[in-house]
Amino acid sequence: VEDESSEYISSDLLCCLHS
Repeated sequence: VEDESSEYISSDLLCCLHS
């Protein structure tokens, strides 16, 4: 489930940056 984690982190980063 490491791949899923990476994707989740990416989404979180995008959210933070967008914010």
